[in-house]
Amino acid sequence: MRVLVTGGSGFLGKSISDFFSKNGHEIIIFDKCKPQNLLDNQSFVKGDLFDEKSLEQALKNVEIVLHFAAQADIDYSEENPEETLENNIQGTINLLKKVKDLNLKRFFFSSSVYVNSKHGSFYGVSKQCCEKIIEEYSRRYGLDFTILRYGSLYGPNANEFNSISSIIESALSTKSIERSGDGEEIREYVFINDAAEMTYETLSEDYKNKHVFISGNQQIKVKDLLVMINEILGGDIKISYKEKDNNQLHYGITPYSYKISSAKRIVLKNFTDLGDGLLQVIQGISDKE
Repeated sequence: MRVLVTGGSGFLGKSISDFFSKNGHEIIIFDKCKPQNLLDNQSFVKGDLFDEKSLEQALKNVEIVLHFAAQADIDYSEENPEETLENNIQGTINLLKKVKDLNLKRFFFSSSVYVNSKHGSFYGVSKQCCEKIIEEYSRRYGLDFTILRYGSLYGPNANEFNSISSIIESALSTKSIERSGDGEEIREYVFINDAAEMTYETLSEDYKNKHVFISGNQQIKVKDLLVMINEILGGDIKISYKEKDNNQLHYGITPYSYKISSAKRIVLKNFTDLGDGLLQVIQGISDKE
């Protein structure tokens, strides 16, 4: 199939583009910046969701759209609410207006576990809003969709906003890790390759017009993650905690608060062990230095 991936140069977008490419699909990457490496069956169209001409060019003859272009950092969204809401909501509307008459097989949207949370700042709000808009487009225009609610992603080549990458970079460069809060928060980190594989599984008709939860298989407290990273790096990293801001942007034990909305969960039989994933991130960061 011919597949458009918006935001396809980013951490998640490029990983999924590569996974789809390796499974025989033709990929058009639509982004402001060209990725470092394009596979043989990948092409690149430079532009953004507010550039009508480049968007129309990217959409030519596509059968599926994977929409990953967004401002995705929660802390940045707190400081820049207008930019976050415009990019994430209006950008998605601009794309939907173009695709509603294209007879697509499916529209995939990259959402977040934060849509079911009171946390997540304006980033979470923008994802909540986009989900509702996509559902309305489906009701009004018959647009088939799949909503992909990603959990805490990690892996090599993540950007500076990624939690695990920033922790490891701090540990490597300063021999210290400072964490806001007490480290009791619980996460289910999902390795980027596993997330790509689970995303590919949602091509199945079973996930048409569904919401899908994509997260890890191993629960861990953040403080235990920091100890694990310290041990992997030799045990000489200083770990400290600072008082948490009362305006909490991130969740503690669970992202969920009760809402009448549910999502299927995909579980891989063979998933990347957290320790092995951390080693790959460390190696990736070390290779850059």
